[in-house]
Amino acid sequence: MSVNVTRMELLRLKRLLGIAERAKSLLEEKRTILAMEILSTISKARGLIDEMEIKLRRAYQSFSLAEATMGRSGLLGLAVKTPTIFRVEIDRRKIMGVETPVFNLVEVAEKERRAPYSLIATTTYLDEAVSMMKEAVKVMVKVAEIEATIKALAAELEKIKRRVNALEHIVIPRLRRDIAFIEFRLEEMEREHLFRIERIVGEQQR
Repeated sequence: MSVNVTRMELLRLKRLLGIAERAKSLLEEKRTILAMEILSTISKARGLIDEMEIKLRRAYQSFSLAEATMGRSGLLGLAVKTPTIFRVEIDRRKIMGVETPVFNLVEVAEKERRAPYSLIATTTYLDEAVSMMKEAVKVMVKVAEIEATIKALAAELEKIKRRVNALEHIVIPRLRRDIAFIEFRLEEMEREHLFRIERIVGEQQR
């Protein structure tokens, strides 16, 4: 074992052990909080997915009724002419030091998104379907944001787990072994030193 058997080295290793143990404790605390944050975010995602499915189901029902009234070709013709209503802008935020995405759904200008069809030529079912689909898209974007957030937090959680394992199973045990070895050798050297002194004193007294 290549360790400097000195009191200075012993003090240095004890300081390092204290730092490593504090780091492990802080990482474990962060790991717990991060895991709770992930579970909370997953719960939100489930609620939003349920909401999205309901809105999509209602939108499809309205589209089906509109198709029955207007005919498939009429409905498809309007779909082709319909301009983009939203665009997604991506921002960033930090959750417990972890960078996560924020998806902002921006509605295009009124003049750009004016309905390309005459209300007379359509049915209220189509308007309901379009309105419900808009709401569903908003929820979809929020679900995508939450899924990306969960992925980022889970990746950070995995990093923390690896660091805790390294500290717990490699760094801290090695420091403790080195400290125990130095303490043992210093005690051994102290006994040898005392034995030599006693022997010298004994020889002088003869």
